[in-house]
Amino acid sequence: ALTPAAFVASALVASLAVPGVRCAPGEAMIASIVAAGGSQEQVDQIRCFVAAPPLEIVQKSLLKAVVVGGIVNIIPCFGEEVGWRGWLLRELAPLGFWRASLISGAMWGLWHAPLTIQGHNYPQHPGAGIAMMTAFCALLSPSMTLLRWKSRSVWSAAIFHGVLNAGGALPMLMLAGGNDLTIGVTGLAGLLVLAGANVTIFALCGDDIRPVLEDAWVAKQ
Repeated sequence: ALTPAAFVASALVASLAVPGVRCAPGEAMIASIVAAGGSQEQVDQIRCFVAAPPLEIVQKSLLKAVVVGGIVNIIPCFGEEVGWRGWLLRELAPLGFWRASLISGAMWGLWHAPLTIQGHNYPQHPGAGIAMMTAFCALLSPSMTLLRWKSRSVWSAAIFHGVLNAGGALPMLMLAGGNDLTIGVTGLAGLLVLAGANVTIFALCGDDIRPVLEDAWVAKQ
């Protein structure tokens, strides 16, 4: 549960390196609520929450993401992970860790296309968002595959997924400037963090990452 929270925090920090991006808690989120015709009550709730010091907001948000993601989100995420990190990953296991991870991740990203084209995660750039979401899922997949194979459980991937979903909006809460292609977990900043994580996995493990016993029978065929 702490790994996806650390990723969200890293994506937040990386986003601050994007030109024109600044720490302005609540500013962008309030503007989007107003633009969407949201209520004054929603605006007041955001203003109340971001009245605390920025570091405190980040800490509370990440703690909430770990709790909500690990308890509330786990059931719907488990249903998705049974397919991606369960059945499909077993089928792709003969290809080896990296190819199985990247192919399953790309398919996972394309699977989101009907939602992405409607503005999910990329409301400003829904068309380009399909390519970004595919790249995001492909880059995220090795970390989830590693967790899945080492833990021998789809539940661990479901917890990872749930925490990431719960905390993914944190950069949008904390930052102003940039756009949905450049900042946040699913923006360029997040993709660069994931690329760095994959380089670390390769440096530590190389290609010598094998599926767990229940997946190994497929890899031997």
